[in-house]
Amino acid sequence: MASTSPIINIRQFRDEDLPEVAEIFEYGMMLYASDSVESKAQWVEYIRKSLKTDLADVEGTYMASGGNFWVATVEDSNGESKVAGMIGLEPKDNGEAEVRRVSVHADYQGMGIGRKLMTHLVDWATTHHFKTLML
Repeated sequence: MASTSPIINIRQFRDEDLPEVAEIFEYGMMLYASDSVESKAQWVEYIRKSLKTDLADVEGTYMASGGNFWVATVEDSNGESKVAGMIGLEPKDNGEAEVRRVSVHADYQGMGIGRKLMTHLVDWATTHHFKTLML
């Protein structure tokens, strides 16, 4: 019997991933907003700023500085791949790095994607001699 579980891969971010990354980021951040208009407006502003700063330049913010940014992709039964999650590692001083932009698309939550992303990040950070990871 063939498996119906989608194939999950972790790979480095590519520029063409940005539209899906932005969608996942916006969805994930809006989960923090309360029902108040003020709260929603604050989160919308935070999302807007983030999409114009680090997420507008993933290469410069994360990779060029010695960190990295990954996406989890899910391959369906037709072989089509979709970005399902993301995670970034931004270097700081003294062997420290900040884990950033962790989010999984609503359609793919509960499949272990967040855990796979975090495990991949920790393994990479260890190999690249980061001593402390911060959330």
